[in-house]
Amino acid sequence: MSPRAANQRAGGIVSRCSVNAFTGAAIIFLGIGFSSNLHAQVCLESQPQVPAGYDAEFVAACDFNGDGLIDLASPAIPFIDPGNTVLVMMNTGEGTFAEPVSYHVGLNPRGVTCGDFDGRNGPDLAVTQQESLGLSVLLNAGDGTFLPRVTYAHGTDSNPFQIVATDVDGDEDLDLVMVMEISDDVAIMTNSGEGTFSGPTELAVDSLPKRVTVCDLHNDGDPDLIVSCHLFSRVSVLENLGAGNYAPFVTYPVGVHPRGLVCCDLDNDGDKDLAVAASGTDTVGILLNTGEGHFAAPVSSPVGLLPYGVACEDLDDDGLVEVIVANKASSTISVLRNLGGGAFSPHAQFPTGFGFPGQVITTNIDGVGGPDIVVANEGTAFVSLFFNCADFCSADIGGDGEVGIEDFLAILGNWGPCPDPCPPACAADVTGDCEVGIEDFLVVLGAWGPCPDALPAVPARHRAAVGARSPSSTSG
Repeated sequence: MSPRAANQRAGGIVSRCSVNAFTGAAIIFLGIGFSSNLHAQVCLESQPQVPAGYDAEFVAACDFNGDGLIDLASPAIPFIDPGNTVLVMMNTGEGTFAEPVSYHVGLNPRGVTCGDFDGRNGPDLAVTQQESLGLSVLLNAGDGTFLPRVTYAHGTDSNPFQIVATDVDGDEDLDLVMVMEISDDVAIMTNSGEGTFSGPTELAVDSLPKRVTVCDLHNDGDPDLIVSCHLFSRVSVLENLGAGNYAPFVTYPVGVHPRGLVCCDLDNDGDKDLAVAASGTDTVGILLNTGEGHFAAPVSSPVGLLPYGVACEDLDDDGLVEVIVANKASSTISVLRNLGGGAFSPHAQFPTGFGFPGQVITTNIDGVGGPDIVVANEGTAFVSLFFNCADFCSADIGGDGEVGIEDFLAILGNWGPCPDPCPPACAADVTGDCEVGIEDFLVVLGAWGPCPDALPAVPARHRAAVGARSPSSTSG
């Protein structure tokens, strides 16, 4: 049995202990609770922090050199060498990274995203810059290095901040959506198809926008925009009417001073819901989609201090997405486990090490098992990593990497109730109901064959870099 599987099957509470190379401290991480499925536990393992851009609130994740490994990129602010750059950290395997390589961009870079903008050579980079009031696009040379930037200027009152890549007009090219803090709008840069952009098209939103997330709220195939607006504690929803044309924004009240937000199906009903970090109340609000893109009043849950970033991802392979929150003032992430029906467990906090977390994303960094977690940190020059140590092949009772006759025989040999005490469940009880029976047999039958080594890859051309559910959707 693999170490991860053995650790996961030890019981309902998972403990992981590792040493952070940049703090020298042993950090104990606790898994979250026991559930009706033995394999449905959250298990995160801290990793040494990765050198990155100084004071970077955002991080992007894409496979820049086509080797099947997810690489990282983050901006580096001025005054720290090499400032006014974007740093690219290449994944060298098993989640370790080479020294950052810097590329010059404009003054005071803030947001970053990646995707294949020109349809050639793999994922490219786009970086917003606040002091030079514009956007830098760096096209991939084909080997994971980048050509000199192409700059797009904006107005003097724009203050571009966060940026995401998505196909707003349905032409299969990735466009760019930027949050403009001062001018109270979002700006769309339309892709020509060759990696050059026109615009911006400016769309008004509520006062003091901070983050944007993109998803199809109406199940019509067109990506809608949802923007957190800090001043009056609301989110602005802009419905895509088709071909990149948007209706005027509609607001929904959320917690005090919203920052990060993400959309995903939180109650498993097929509609995209919202999770919004409220930095003024140290909570995350869940807004369930009532159908046709409308939302119920938020249900708030406590998290850490000054929540800034939010992501959602199925961390325990139970078919339900968890909510992950980056807590800036407590230097932690909070994980709220999905209990079904839009209900969540109380949060568990995981220390992130040096720095003040600004954004959290999920993607498979180490190439095995389930989705991992990446955290961008302000006030330092590191990103934080958590590897997913949950068992994503629970039907492999024998731990040989394949579900087959050995696992079937283990169920037959252990048929009946598990010995007391249960929980923890016995090894052949893959459903975790304290009895080995027909349900376990059906799970094994349904999983017959080799265990997956990693999550399915998302084609780079349709990959938005800051993502929940791997980089295929966006988080803030």
